[in-house]
Amino acid sequence: MIIEKGKTCTVNQPHVSQAFSLHKTSEALRISLSFSEKTWAFLLLWDSNHQLRWQYVYTQEEKSKEVIIAVDPAFSSFSAVSGAIPKGEWKLEMFCPTYSSAPVLSFTLERLSLQALNRNDKKNWAIGSEGGFRLEEYQPNTWLKKGKRWYKGDFHTHTNESDGKMTPFRNMEQAKKMGLDFFVATDHNVIPTMRIKDPDLLVIPGVEITSSKGHFNALGIQQWVDWRPSCEDGGMESEAGMNRLLQDVQQAGGLRSINHPMLNPWHWTFEETALSEVDTIEIWNDPTFSDNVQATEQALILWNTLCNDGYRLTGIGGSDSHLLPEESYEEGGPPSLIGDPCTYVYAEDLSANSILTSVAEGKVYVSRGPVIDMEMLADGEEVHLGSTVKADRVEFSLTVSNSPGSVIIEWIINGEIVQTTKLIENQRIMETFDLTGSDFAWIRFQMRQEDGKLLAFSNPIYKGTKTPSIHNWRNLLQKAGL
Repeated sequence: MIIEKGKTCTVNQPHVSQAFSLHKTSEALRISLSFSEKTWAFLLLWDSNHQLRWQYVYTQEEKSKEVIIAVDPAFSSFSAVSGAIPKGEWKLEMFCPTYSSAPVLSFTLERLSLQALNRNDKKNWAIGSEGGFRLEEYQPNTWLKKGKRWYKGDFHTHTNESDGKMTPFRNMEQAKKMGLDFFVATDHNVIPTMRIKDPDLLVIPGVEITSSKGHFNALGIQQWVDWRPSCEDGGMESEAGMNRLLQDVQQAGGLRSINHPMLNPWHWTFEETALSEVDTIEIWNDPTFSDNVQATEQALILWNTLCNDGYRLTGIGGSDSHLLPEESYEEGGPPSLIGDPCTYVYAEDLSANSILTSVAEGKVYVSRGPVIDMEMLADGEEVHLGSTVKADRVEFSLTVSNSPGSVIIEWIINGEIVQTTKLIENQRIMETFDLTGSDFAWIRFQMRQEDGKLLAFSNPIYKGTKTPSIHNWRNLLQKAGL
């Protein structure tokens, strides 16, 4: 039964909502939407009980979309919340940053039985009860592989649930092709209610909170957080709203990662962001995007400043992959791929909780190819990246494989390069550093090609602790000279 057909709404302001009524309950609801022109808009659908039932990002690449919400999750679309479809007034909200062009939204609503859904609708369904799971059934402690070791993954990817070009299924297949153990699909302001399961690949839920003043990833989050600019505190577009969102993510059990902090025009510009509300920083974002070369070097300076001030924010990487595997940002350039760069995490097992716990502890290195076998000792005791030691003497033993010939290792203490070492593939080197003379210090390494191109970086080992004196993003930029 068609409830509304060809109803239109002109999006002539940043926030527009359209109400419609369901006079009877139903087993399924099909919504067909189209814009009069390509645009960028965040869509949210609320039922008569004020429950969020669907999230989506319209992008410049499309003009139409169809979604199915059903009582049975096997029939519901990605990013739809399955369950009873109550009668009463429903509401479709639209947040459109490009509203000045005043696109017109047309939509048709149909109330259906599950039996009425035919094969032609299959493309709009989630993978189904055998191939997917509802997010509320997600088990973060469930492991795919046992054993303490380095696990390889990507914390920043996109699918066609926002502005990525690959479906969730193809995203997963590409991650497997790249040899990843895990990845996080972090679509813009959308946390899908279903994920694809695979016995060999861990898919961790996440979302990229995307505002006009900066982006941050909520890693491991299992619930929607209210980012709407129409919130009383201004949501993701205000200083107060963004600080509240960071707190909401922490309370929901997620890690908070500032994305591409120095990449203009998507750099972080919330000056009042409390640094105590940040867990990680994406130091290295998609290296195939040419502007990221300078942005990454600036992010390293920013991170050094944080470490010097006593913060333990873990440095990670993210491909931020949006494209198909055969595509690149520049003609003839390298493809932008999931897992480039890779973030390696030393964890107890391959489960979401173990991976994210180790990230919070700093047991991480990031690489664009080199695989690093490392052992670290502090006064003869084994330690890991992210460890805090009391010893003055720290020893590193490294072997690098899968590197492009010889590499230069830069050893960094308190933000300064104190030594460089040339290393050829599969050669083991041992270096010892003396941290005597200070109650607080830290040491890490990074690898470069001989032409200076970054290949990898590690997180620090710390000696002692220090109470931070920098408290917000504005003061951090000033201290870093950026």
